[in-house]
Amino acid sequence: ALRRRLRRRIPGVIVDCARPRRPIADCAFVQSDDDAIGAAVAREYLRRGFANFAFAGLSDAESGADSDARNSVAEERGFVDELARHGRTADVYRERLPSAAWHFEDDARFTRWLQALPKPCALLVHSDTLALSVYAACRRAKIAIPAQLAVTGIGNEEGVCESATPPLSSVEPDYRLAGSRAAEILDGLLRGRRRGGICERYGILRLEERMSSRKVSGSRHLAQQAHEAIRTRAFTPLRVADLAKEAGVSLRTLEKAYADVYGVSLREDLLRQRLAEAKRLLGFSSTPIGELHAKCGFRTASALKAAFVRRFAVSPRAFRNRPA
Repeated sequence: ALRRRLRRRIPGVIVDCARPRRPIADCAFVQSDDDAIGAAVAREYLRRGFANFAFAGLSDAESGADSDARNSVAEERGFVDELARHGRTADVYRERLPSAAWHFEDDARFTRWLQALPKPCALLVHSDTLALSVYAACRRAKIAIPAQLAVTGIGNEEGVCESATPPLSSVEPDYRLAGSRAAEILDGLLRGRRRGGICERYGILRLEERMSSRKVSGSRHLAQQAHEAIRTRAFTPLRVADLAKEAGVSLRTLEKAYADVYGVSLREDLLRQRLAEAKRLLGFSSTPIGELHAKCGFRTASALKAAFVRRFAVSPRAFRNRPA
């Protein structure tokens, strides 16, 4: 359909499609600056102090390859070239996939590649959906994200990024700028103020950092991160297993780090804060006993009562009704 339209010389602006080698009259192109995307992520990883780097994407840029593969090769080039300017190298994984495929298909080869990467390693993946292949392979190989492998995708598809565990960091290209420039150029073509054959590029809106790319630098960092989560979220249905998932480490690793730094277990610290809040509410609020557990982070009223009795040798009701 596009080729027929071009033959009819209808003015148009094509967004994010490979530009032909020969200019097309009455036609312009607006394309993502994929080299700049790769370079920006490389700079961010270097700024955070990573020493090992990798890229996972599509192959290849030969004649006939689709635009998605061409974009991937350009992202890889920008990433690798920027690292080279700082004396660094990157391991690269490429796989030829059918058009619009959303995951790597050679599971065994891809998993072996991830296992062989020097750890900790900072990985850029061609798209958010392909990054889900990374998550699946890491689960198979027991590679922790981000403790062993920091992961950043491209596209910032919120539904994909937020549903991943841990949430996926991603680059968001400036799609709004691309759309506005395409509209301006098309208006110029239709009014005869501009000629076809031009090509403009748009860059990055932002790099949305989520848990998947945060650099973990030792047990103290892990413990402090968990401590802050307990301080701010103790009165929600937070579980210690959730904290380990968010940190990208095993529960045993996080528990040991926490005990080494704070001299108390994760569970004990979380329980201590919840019970302290229960005592405060019993003494200084009129919250009904049956509703108290939800304000303190306990799942049920019976769970609060059992923990309260074990700790203070008195029930919540008796504590509230004690003589002043």
